[in-house]
Amino acid sequence: MGAVLLLGPILFVAVIDYAYLPAGYENVRPVITAMLVADLLLIILDGPTRKWVFGMLTLGKGVTHRFWWLELVVALLLTSAVIVPLWRAVYHFQTDYGDLIGRPQINGRGTWDITSFLIDGTALDLKAGKDSAKAYFDFDGSCHITGLSHAAINCRFEPDRRMQTIKITRFPVGASALFFQGSYRLAGSALTISGTAESHRISVILSRSGW
Repeated sequence: MGAVLLLGPILFVAVIDYAYLPAGYENVRPVITAMLVADLLLIILDGPTRKWVFGMLTLGKGVTHRFWWLELVVALLLTSAVIVPLWRAVYHFQTDYGDLIGRPQINGRGTWDITSFLIDGTALDLKAGKDSAKAYFDFDGSCHITGLSHAAINCRFEPDRRMQTIKITRFPVGASALFFQGSYRLAGSALTISGTAESHRISVILSRSGW
């Protein structure tokens, strides 16, 4: 029962580990992976545990267990049906969002300081101090921009890491909130986003804050 109850949490930990832990924590991954594999093997290969799980799945209808190898194949297929979609989703986030969202996103990590915001070559006045202009890109595709001359902006973004392009909706341009489409370039801790919002040329420079 302990192995069965542990399966959900350890699977969740493994997916989050591979998705968001930075490179410096790679020594943790073999431990988490080994725990997940050991837990699955205990459930699948241990006779009493396998029979107990199979009995729950069949609602105790007295199905025989002579073909335990068939149960093993079915269990592996069901496990793959859970892990593969999760892995593909994780790979998608890492591929397209990895440059922007920061890993891991705890204690303010993933926040960008906006150091320059130009509209048609004219710089916006940015707030300073604790209310300084900041941008935050979340893994669910939402973004938040604060510290500009107007109220905070809750926007949506869609990056394409392969093409180095980005689309942002409700992007602040003066007093308007327009659709922005352009490109981005990451160089060290500096992120440059440039493109157009309707007929306006936009250039924004950001730097990592607290990563």
